Amino acid sequence: MAIGLVALDMDGTIIDDGAVSRRVWAAMRALVARGIFVVFCTGRTPLTMGKYTVPAGWPMGPAVTTNGALVLGRDGQVLQQAFLDDAVVAQVCAAWAIGGNFHCVEMPNSLYLLADRGRALALATQYQGQYFDDISQIPPHVSKIVAIDNDGPARLKSLRQDASGLSGAAVTSSFWNNVEILPPGVDKGTGLVCLCAHLGVDLRDVMAVGDNYNDLPMFDAVGYPVVMSNAPEDLLAQFDVHAPPCSADGAAVVMEKLLSETLTGNKE
Repeated sequence: MAIGLVALDMDGTIIDDGAVSRRVWAAMRALVARGIFVVFCTGRTPLTMGKYTVPAGWPMGPAVTTNGALVLGRDGQVLQQAFLDDAVVAQVCAAWAIGGNFHCVEMPNSLYLLADRGRALALATQYQGQYFDDISQIPPHVSKIVAIDNDGPARLKSLRQDASGLSGAAVTSSFWNNVEILPPGVDKGTGLVCLCAHLGVDLRDVMAVGDNYNDLPMFDAVGYPVVMSNAPEDLLAQFDVHAPPCSADGAAVVMEKLLSETLTGNKE
């Protein structure tokens, strides 16, 4: 295989138990040294992505962030950015408030809706976000809404149904305890299309590694999709190539294999 770019999801793909292993970082750097782009294609915003990239000295761009709503170029410049309509944001927040207490954390261009006040305050403290519980304080210029509930699927299911009925929203999920709402037509696949055009890489020469439903558009866009074996069973069933689980550094295993093929000239 002649891979020119490796696109990596983060949570559940390289982040295990809150950390990225040295093995993963080493494999990423080794591929870059061989002239292969390695980029993050994540639901995380630049702020929450930076929790891992900044300490590791990894550049913020090029990257697909915010599930494709914000794409960053080589020097971190904005290549593409999309926002939800303010009316849609208000409708989603109102639907969440109907289901129970309203706890919200505002971060740059993103809103996090939580069922638990303590978790909301902890998130605000961790990322220096702004906590509020008054629905009238909803800010403008929101690219992504993430609703999180660890206590059960009922409230998330209801929000998913309400948001799916809105013409100005696209709904996905990156973990069992969340629902994510994005501008229509925005996903990791469209983000990769934009980024690869910027970098001059053919999508057929891209390997994408991920573990959840929000990675599906990314898988469909590239020539070499790789699904982590800790992914949901129905997602695994759609693709032939599986990596070992995140807990076993599966993404590093895949990158090391690619590096070996690059070094030996074995490009099957």
